[in-house]
Amino acid sequence: DYCKTMNRVTQFKNNRPGRDYMTKFFKRYKTKLSKRIAKPLKISRARSEDLIIIKNFFEILRNSFKMANNDVNNLDHAKKNFNVDETGFKASPVTKNVLVPVGRPANVIEASDGKTNYSVLVCGNAARLFFPPFVVYKGVGYAKTKSRWMDEKSFSAWVPLFNKKIEEKCIQKPVIIVMDGASSHVGLSVIENARKNNIILVKSPPNSTHFYRHLMLQCLVHAMKTGQESLKIGIVSPVFLMLPKASSLHYWINFFRT
Repeated sequence: DYCKTMNRVTQFKNNRPGRDYMTKFFKRYKTKLSKRIAKPLKISRARSEDLIIIKNFFEILRNSFKMANNDVNNLDHAKKNFNVDETGFKASPVTKNVLVPVGRPANVIEASDGKTNYSVLVCGNAARLFFPPFVVYKGVGYAKTKSRWMDEKSFSAWVPLFNKKIEEKCIQKPVIIVMDGASSHVGLSVIENARKNNIILVKSPPNSTHFYRHLMLQCLVHAMKTGQESLKIGIVSPVFLMLPKASSLHYWINFFRT
């Protein structure tokens, strides 16, 4: 199509390379090229990588460092700058490869319907300081919401817990929390709690987590993998229904023990 549009004539039949050419092409460039499955990228996420947006965000972050009397070139102050993020964990284990007799009609793991899950807020910094996870259950547990997702009330309740840990660690204030722009993070009660406890909140640009928050992403990926393994260890019968609420505390303790 390109050659036809550009009115170019090639040595190929109908201006289109055949299977033999493509086989040799991939063989010739096998050390430089590889075939990948293209992943869809939302328009909003793609636009978030605009250079102006990125520069503005880091200018805001730099000014926040100055407000916190924090030298951006001093690595000792890494313990004053925190990242916070939430993720969801399913109560059913993910599938893995299994060994089965040849000819078996179906290979399945009986589990719950997969709709039961929990939200977990994780907070840490580059100084390897990580606070206990804040777990949100649906109607039961340490924090509860109608939707089992983090809401303003739950996040606002977490801020004093974060402040308590800061004081226990004798970290000089003000401290900075970098977070995404979820509605639960920017409510009035959250801002008032942060201001009262001398905490600076820095909101990242929309849909930008993937290109600047590698620390939290790696921690969450590791936590999710560890959590699924913990669920598998908890299976004690051929039919796994769901994570028992009675054992959930023990589960979360083991979940984040590293």
